[in-house]
Amino acid sequence: MNKYVTFIILIFVSILINILQASIFSPSAGEYFFPDLNLILIIFIAISKDVRFGLALVLLNGFLLDVMSGYMIGINTFSRLSLYIILRRSSNHLDYESYTPVFFSLFLGTLYVWFFIWFILILKSVNDLKLIKNVIVYQAIINSAVGILIFHIKNKIYATVQE
Repeated sequence: MNKYVTFIILIFVSILINILQASIFSPSAGEYFFPDLNLILIIFIAISKDVRFGLALVLLNGFLLDVMSGYMIGINTFSRLSLYIILRRSSNHLDYESYTPVFFSLFLGTLYVWFFIWFILILKSVNDLKLIKNVIVYQAIINSAVGILIFHIKNKIYATVQE
């Protein structure tokens, strides 16, 4: 597919995911946990070998999430950008075509982003951090499960299109 068409489609998907993330999948404290679709998309962009303009997409996604969610501007942008750089560097050494590396990238990537945010909040002297420590592992499990499901569906669709 043309790299510019793919880029435009990914921008559209990014906007849609961020709208869903800020409205439907935005739990309040004490409610159910929801997958972080924005983070899952960023991880998929980072481990994909054929996505062009990944850095621009990650910056767009992080900024959109910051703006739409009402968090501190930059906290999601920089945490997700640093994760993208780490995963992108590792994609030269790991084969992300199988489920195990994808699962670990989703799980460890979620842990990384949340610890990054947690660290920033500590530096900003936010007092109520107990909730964040309890949420981190649950969020990593949910993101990994949903991400693997999306990865499986993507592979099935790709295999069907190839036939």
